[in-house]
Amino acid sequence: MAKTIRDVAKEAGVSIATVSRVINKTNKVRPETLDRVMKATKKLDFYPDQGARSMVSKKTKSVGLLVPTLLNEYWASFCESVQRALLKEGYSVFLGTLDAASEDYLEKLLRSVIERKMDGLIFGAQKPNHFEMPRPDNNVPQQDDYLLKRIAAMLKHGHLPVISFGRQMPGFSSVWGDHYQGGVLAAEHLLSLGHREIAYIGGDPFYRVEQDPRERGFRDALARNGVSLEEELVQYIPFGVENGQIATRTLLDKQVRFTALFCWNDLLAAGALNQLLDHGIRVPEEISVIGFDDISLARAIRPALTTIHQPIAAMGKSTVDLLLDAMRSGSDFVPRNISLAMELMQRKSTGRVRR
Repeated sequence: MAKTIRDVAKEAGVSIATVSRVINKTNKVRPETLDRVMKATKKLDFYPDQGARSMVSKKTKSVGLLVPTLLNEYWASFCESVQRALLKEGYSVFLGTLDAASEDYLEKLLRSVIERKMDGLIFGAQKPNHFEMPRPDNNVPQQDDYLLKRIAAMLKHGHLPVISFGRQMPGFSSVWGDHYQGGVLAAEHLLSLGHREIAYIGGDPFYRVEQDPRERGFRDALARNGVSLEEELVQYIPFGVENGQIATRTLLDKQVRFTALFCWNDLLAAGALNQLLDHGIRVPEEISVIGFDDISLARAIRPALTTIHQPIAAMGKSTVDLLLDAMRSGSDFVPRNISLAMELMQRKSTGRVRR
């Protein structure tokens, strides 16, 4: 038979109220009393009734975490940093991903968070990044805006603190890396090495420069220096190493000269490196390659990848700190936006242009 709080109180020689204070951490108790209660819970193998505790405290000590995928190390690392920070505060994590999911599935995940009365939500996924190439559709941005509005309406109706990660959502707090600045860093690095004929592989077919600050920063920095991306040297393809190979092969097949290649993330860049080497093209002697994110793969491949570093651990901690502040402040909380700077990590895949 499972032990009860009454059994713990009897074993420790204290009142039930004292055991309750220890378990719920509502009031301080003397160190010797705390020690007796903790020894009693361990001896009796006692586990508090979380349902009962939630009814008293009105808190479930759980947080929802929704992200697009765990197949990309970037998101897996972010989830790890968030979970680590939340566990220290005594919260469990409900994790949902949106790999190849529908909009309805996203709404079901959100509804689960709301119906389970979770204490907060970290929302790092507006929509899934499908692995198959979508059909061209000029209405996609409008469809995405509509989806965001539906999501925002659901979350506001749920009355729970929400932190949007990676993207600003009107009316909610958000944490993101300064992707525009990161795009600028990538462009300025290639320009400093003398590159003017530059190709680009964008990672999300649903977006173009208007919606993507990473690409916009890159293009703007080039334009300020009198350089433009030739559209025949631009490819959009879903994330993934294999797709990086496909996009690079398409660029090479066009037989249009380029001396540098900027890839939207490190997975695409890894595929690009493989394809260039398969074609007998030396990196960086003939073509320089730069990625974005600085996942561990960037340091493992050869040549080691020059990339833009995102402070994933710091972003995860900032996200949790902001959520905890929102949960503690309740209706007094004022939404805030936090942006963290990127950093260029120069390695072996970029070099000076050779005419």
